[in-house]
Amino acid sequence: MGPRIQPAIQVRQTIEKLIYGGVLSQDVVARWKARLDEEDEVKVTRSKAKAGDTTAMLQMAMWYQSGIKGLPRLSQQYFCWSKRASDAGNPRGMACAAECYLSGEGVEPNAVYGLHLMTLAAVRGSEAGAFCLGLWYSEGLYGLPINEEESKYWLTKVVGNCCIFSGLSAAARHVAKSILEELLMTTRPAVCEASDHDDMLDSCEDIQ
Repeated sequence: MGPRIQPAIQVRQTIEKLIYGGVLSQDVVARWKARLDEEDEVKVTRSKAKAGDTTAMLQMAMWYQSGIKGLPRLSQQYFCWSKRASDAGNPRGMACAAECYLSGEGVEPNAVYGLHLMTLAAVRGSEAGAFCLGLWYSEGLYGLPINEEESKYWLTKVVGNCCIFSGLSAAARHVAKSILEELLMTTRPAVCEASDHDDMLDSCEDIQ
């Protein structure tokens, strides 16, 4: 490992000398500096993640999923960092890890455990978790029964901005709103508060 690392360090040092010495063009300098900045950002974020920062863990997960910041696109690393955030109690991490278990992205598929994690994420305030449960109950996915009341309950949390941990795309919010409006046309309106769920879930007022 040592003999391979040393030349790379020497190359970097040489290029940096050329950059700061004004030898290279501005375009080359800008691209190299951007790369150095990304490497430094990844190094700092990885260090925070390893120290237990769940936000940093999720950032690493997203970078590996997208293949940006100079990192390769690796589904295994996306799952790994998402699961670490999940294990540390982060609701967003739970939702991401749940999606991995349900889709088999970076891990052996396990729909039962995926559904378990997504439910935990939703209960703990994840907007993504609430959206998924609302969608799945409306269509009877992943072994869940079609249940309009459950679907309305979770989608109302999304549309009513009642979740602590937001982050859904505009497209997903639109889907949630459309499904909820369709459900409300056939049944009485749901309110964004606990009703029959008092014993197991927080109301929106409690988690705001």
